[in-house]
Amino acid sequence: MALNQKETDQNNKELMFSKEPFHCDYGRQNKPYYYHPHWHDFLELLFIKKGYLHATLRNTQLTINEGELLVIMPGEVHSFENEGDGVLENFVIHVDSVFLHNAIFDSKELSKIYPYLFSSWTPSSFLCGAEEMKKSGILTIINNLLSETKKMELAYTLAIRAGLLEIFVWLLRRWDQYSHPVSEAGNFSICMRLQPVIDFIKDQYAKKITTKEMADKMYMSVYHFCRLFKKLTGYSFHNYLRSVRIVEAIKLLLSKDLSVKEIAFMVGYNDVNFFVRVFKKETGMPPDKYRKKFAPSPPLS
Repeated sequence: MALNQKETDQNNKELMFSKEPFHCDYGRQNKPYYYHPHWHDFLELLFIKKGYLHATLRNTQLTINEGELLVIMPGEVHSFENEGDGVLENFVIHVDSVFLHNAIFDSKELSKIYPYLFSSWTPSSFLCGAEEMKKSGILTIINNLLSETKKMELAYTLAIRAGLLEIFVWLLRRWDQYSHPVSEAGNFSICMRLQPVIDFIKDQYAKKITTKEMADKMYMSVYHFCRLFKKLTGYSFHNYLRSVRIVEAIKLLLSKDLSVKEIAFMVGYNDVNFFVRVFKKETGMPPDKYRKKFAPSPPLS
């Protein structure tokens, strides 16, 4: 029996943290990159080693430049985009709550640390600039973690744990200095309430999906559903659905030998001319030109 998206996401998380309560990933590319709005229940640290990446956190748009670090809190809706006009090197660290909890409960300062993660509010996500990264010493720690991840020498996971603990201490002190109660306790539960809609879109984007159908899933009026969706994701429902479909179309264009018409049908567009217009609006070029520019070249015989 096939797994639904929620089960798949849970399995992916279990696989990610199967050996350690953290996961490090280094990436390098020079093609357009887009990741549609999403959230997760673990802490994410995104460091740009080279290039830049546009990010949207709820309704706030920002650019992460070379040498900067974006700290994304659990439950924070976010998306990423890069035009592919240069090399992008990034280092991503996902930290499971288990790691943070163990660090806290082993500390004699539990009463002082506890409010930052378990009270009626949680600290907000933030972007750490290159200058602060250097002055705070976090840049050195991040580079060490990247080196340990690449080399995987003896006891490298222990070295990563030590580095993450240093980063965690820095985060706590920074929150203590700058943070204000900006996220109500109910925000994450509301995000999770919206999860069935996100899961449905991931599974059924090729089919006709109406706002009314999604509002009914949430037991809400269309008006209130649209307001909630926009508030949490930063996108209107129709724009979000369109972005998911275009991302899937890009994957097919670059990996499958299918016609534009076939791809249009596979991602939910019955009118190929309309699909081409939408695709061009989203990417800046029609599908055939996009494929010609970014599809991998066939190997030489």
